[in-house]
Amino acid sequence: MIVNNRIVPATNEMIKFSCLNFHYSKSIPCGRKMAFAIFEEEIFTGVIIYSTGANNNIAKPFNLKQGEVIELTRVALKTHKNPVTYYLSKTINLIKQLSPKVQIIVSYADIDHQKHFGKIYQANNWLYLGVSETSDKQYYFKGKWTHQRTLNNYSHEFMSKLPVRKNSNKHKYIFCMNKKLRKENIKLSKPYP
Repeated sequence: MIVNNRIVPATNEMIKFSCLNFHYSKSIPCGRKMAFAIFEEEIFTGVIIYSTGANNNIAKPFNLKQGEVIELTRVALKTHKNPVTYYLSKTINLIKQLSPKVQIIVSYADIDHQKHFGKIYQANNWLYLGVSETSDKQYYFKGKWTHQRTLNNYSHEFMSKLPVRKNSNKHKYIFCMNKKLRKENIKLSKPYP
């Protein structure tokens, strides 16, 4: 049974609080954001954030323009009663209304560090495109693992003193906003992991 809930635009304060307290990365995603605050029984439960992401070529594989493809960059929720899949469906419907030019949503499930397989995407019938491998690194900086791009302003000497690990490979999923796009992209899909 779905409990009473409300979804509204999230403020910067809600985004920051949720990302730092409810998400394993303890970081706020970069890029322009479309963020939704989730309330269950009038209690703030966290945010779901879609953004332009860190990849400037996110739309290229789909022959679309920048802005037509966005990334689901955070599901930062504390303990909640309604399923995440319910909130994904609701926020995707809001994106269809608020940003009709968005054609595809991309998301990634962290394989190596979080052992995620993307069950929420599978339950929402997203298309699975396989493993996105990376050679990028993360550095342990100010109490959290930080992508090397974030530390570009620091010297090589400084970074060489920080603990380092390989950035995680990720399962890549897409959600097509209409049947035509889904039909075009289903040929790229693979069986769920």
